[in-house]
Amino acid sequence: MQLSKRSTMSSADKTSPIQLTIATSTALAGSADARWHVERIMLAVNYAVEHVQDHERLSNKFVPLSDLAIKHGVTNPQYFKFLGETILKEVEKRNGGLSPEAVSGCEKLLSIVCIMLTSKFSVSSSLC
Repeated sequence: MQLSKRSTMSSADKTSPIQLTIATSTALAGSADARWHVERIMLAVNYAVEHVQDHERLSNKFVPLSDLAIKHGVTNPQYFKFLGETILKEVEKRNGGLSPEAVSGCEKLLSIVCIMLTSKFSVSSSLC
């Protein structure tokens, strides 16, 4: 199961995250900046799927992303869990549903991602 298609946007297109200030879901859906963020998130989730058994590789990938979120102040860490739930719903929708085992596996994987993404925030243990 692949969660998203690989991005066609090169890393030269954007070098750092930006603060999204979008007021409506319609504006969000049409936002190139939001699309850039979603592509990066889904690439990271795909990476987690590919390396789920390698804790060191996952840590090397997601802990620096946690640092970036703090440095740029673009993400409220409370939203990582909500993001995981949203990703799971979208994966279920695009695959015509998932078995209970697949849902459980996705929830565990997304929880690991959430914990790693909040690892540099001082209240990470209570967020995921």
